[in-house]
Amino acid sequence: MKKKGSLIKKLLIGFGILFLIGIIADSGDSGNNVSTIELKESSASQAREPIEEKLAYLGMDDIVSGHFDGSTLFRKDGLEYGPGSEVPYSGVAVFIEESLWPKRWVIEGTYKDGKKDGKWTEFYVYKNKRIKCQYSYKDGKKDGLWTGWQENGQKSSKGIFKDGKKNGKWTYWSPDGQESSELIYKNGLPWDGEFIRYHDNGQKKQEGTYKDGSIDGKMTWWGWKNYDKITFKDKYTVSKVETYKDKEMISIECWSWGGNECECSGEYSWGGCKYHDTRAPQ
Repeated sequence: MKKKGSLIKKLLIGFGILFLIGIIADSGDSGNNVSTIELKESSASQAREPIEEKLAYLGMDDIVSGHFDGSTLFRKDGLEYGPGSEVPYSGVAVFIEESLWPKRWVIEGTYKDGKKDGKWTEFYVYKNKRIKCQYSYKDGKKDGLWTGWQENGQKSSKGIFKDGKKNGKWTYWSPDGQESSELIYKNGLPWDGEFIRYHDNGQKKQEGTYKDGSIDGKMTWWGWKNYDKITFKDKYTVSKVETYKDKEMISIECWSWGGNECECSGEYSWGGCKYHDTRAPQ
């Protein structure tokens, strides 16, 4: 009985080996090459499905023209490739930016031979579907006119990129649509003029003046967010003031969330205290 059982076992093993050889042989014929291509196309299709569901949920599926999920691209030797592809990606890609949740925005743009090239558009999603900004890429670098808009539809900024860097005159607008400042850039650096940035609620976020490529005088940041119990609105308070003279910083002052002067932490550009202050604003 043992010999008979051993013989059956050997026969089963033999049939198993022949079966595996047959599968390997079939995978080498030309017919299976088509299946491999279909498999790649299927994986790319599956990569598109999640972005389509997200766009539909955000109400953006009819606003953007492309539905290819840009987050599935992978970088190799400085170029972007689609999933399962050995050819640099060309076409439209869509990204959903959620790093500042609950605020989200959708980014849509084109690639050419694995590099960003052509028109790119960003859309607000949080409260409306307005355009956040429009700009262009050339051979992987921002190049040409940049125009930005605020969530209320008012223009926020306008200027030129050259070879990936800000250059020439840039104009900025306040949330109520008034032109607030003009600043000259050289090779991506703020060079001459007044610089004012705003928070979403219309309050100032940063203000100062540049001269010959350096801050001239005071640069002020409003970084602390408090709730005003009288107006029932958010209110930002001064968090840091830097003072410059002859291109050198001569003083730096920081304030806590509670409005108390403190030692600057150096961790955040807008200020912040080295030691945490839990006292409420007075």
